[in-house]
Amino acid sequence: MKNRKLLGGMGFICILAAVYFVAFKKLYFVQASLDRYVHILWNKSEAFIFISKKTTGDKETPLGIVYHAFMGIFDLPNNDYKNDITVVHVFDGKRENSVLDGVESSGTPFPYNGNIYYSGTWSRDHNNPGQYHIWRWNGKEFEKLEDQERQRILKNFQYFSDIIKKEGWSEDTIPRSATDATLELMLGSVPMKLEIQESNGRVVLQGRTNDTSIETLIKTASNWKLVGKKEYFQMFK
Repeated sequence: MKNRKLLGGMGFICILAAVYFVAFKKLYFVQASLDRYVHILWNKSEAFIFISKKTTGDKETPLGIVYHAFMGIFDLPNNDYKNDITVVHVFDGKRENSVLDGVESSGTPFPYNGNIYYSGTWSRDHNNPGQYHIWRWNGKEFEKLEDQERQRILKNFQYFSDIIKKEGWSEDTIPRSATDATLELMLGSVPMKLEIQESNGRVVLQGRTNDTSIETLIKTASNWKLVGKKEYFQMFK
């Protein structure tokens, strides 16, 4: 009888431990979404396409998920956020991708003295919040410039639109909308069309290799995705 009671007590403790483990085990979720605009800078022979993406992270326990669902509009979320920009370089019939990690989406690409730059704010520069920085294209990716170099470049013109026109480039943005949004451009003798497909979270480029080619430049999923702890903290480190 004593053994039965002992086994019963141990079983009850194991059940409580399992319930506690399930209810309070931390889960990690991420969700990615496109920014409101896609920026593009191009001339007769090449184009730079800047696709901004926002990643939202949430660390929750199953019990916390129930609590936040119950609280509804009175709940204040405590999420993690990360911005990055996929840069698509199209030239000589080729396409190459690089990433500007952590940069704010509200920036402007521009040419100056034969080089390509991107001006924006660095979201993780906690010592200088809101401080503008500039990145320069090195042929493969954008490299952040020192502040002295940034000041030297920006003092040579007043408006981005002026220097873009002077250098023989064009710049435009495609806004997201309830329906698909497009921009047509010509590189050499090749007509292309850039399209934001709002319905499935994709940005596609049509016509680069032939008249019917369609390339997905980026695709995001609007639903939350469960990831591991290590992957989560690599995203938001």
